[in-house]
Amino acid sequence: GTPTGDDMSNIIYDKIIAADVIIFATPVNNFKMSTLMATFLDRCISLDGSLSPADPKKTKDKELNKKQMQFIELTADNNVPGSGMVRRFLGKVAGIIVTGHEEGASMVISNLFMALNHFGMIFPPFSNVYAMASVCQSTHEDKKIVLSPCYKQEVELLAKNLMHTAKLVRNSNPFDWKYDYNAN
Repeated sequence: GTPTGDDMSNIIYDKIIAADVIIFATPVNNFKMSTLMATFLDRCISLDGSLSPADPKKTKDKELNKKQMQFIELTADNNVPGSGMVRRFLGKVAGIIVTGHEEGASMVISNLFMALNHFGMIFPPFSNVYAMASVCQSTHEDKKIVLSPCYKQEVELLAKNLMHTAKLVRNSNPFDWKYDYNAN
């Protein structure tokens, strides 16, 4: 059958957890990322620091799940890697592709960088690309820009930089990155 919303979320979550590199791509909508991208990031927050239910047979037992969370927060030790909240994006390499006017593109890239950096993601040099429309070249020209050989080359270079960084990171332990283990 057709996957339901929950099934689709689980498929996407599994792909995110398994990925070494994630490229985030969005158009600029009124000087901000698309609503779809914002919703995606909001949904991904549930992955960051998530715990399995304390009782798999009673996944919605709010009181038991709160007690489990309190236990994790109280026993987390910054000197014991993995003892607290697990950052699912920690050590994953990120790239950003944005389509829109330069001012909006720079705002969206900055916003994504800040959020994803706090997820624990790694950004190599030259890890963002944007297609730019201007006053003289309206946004309806974006498709032509995005399909141009110049843009294709920029995206290929971005992908190569991301893969190079993933190879550098692959043999490291994500718990070598330090953060407050009891914070979610």
